[in-house]
Amino acid sequence: MTNKKPSQFKISSDVPIPKKTRRLKFPDDINIIKEVHTEQKKHPNISRNAAVTNIIRSRLNDTNAENEEKDTERIIKRMKIIENKRS
Repeated sequence: MTNKKPSQFKISSDVPIPKKTRRLKFPDDINIIKEVHTEQKKHPNISRNAAVTNIIRSRLNDTNAENEEKDTERIIKRMKIIENKRS
C-alpha cells in the first residue's frame, strides 16, 4: 500500500460517504460502503444490514465460494467496525 493520506483516495461523487468514513485508514472500507450504497439503491427500502446480507448471499452463490467466504467475513468485520465508529 502506498503512503497516501486517506484524503487522497479517489471517491466517486455518486455515492455519499459520511465525513467520519472519509478519514478511514483502510481504502477497502470505502469500497465496502460503496457496495452497500449501490445495493441500497437497487432496493430503495432496504436497511444497511439487509444490504450487507444481500451482498454476502450473492457472493456465496458464486463459483468461488471458498475465496468469497473469506472476503465476506472481512466485509462483515469491517462493516461492524465502521458502524461502531459511527455510533
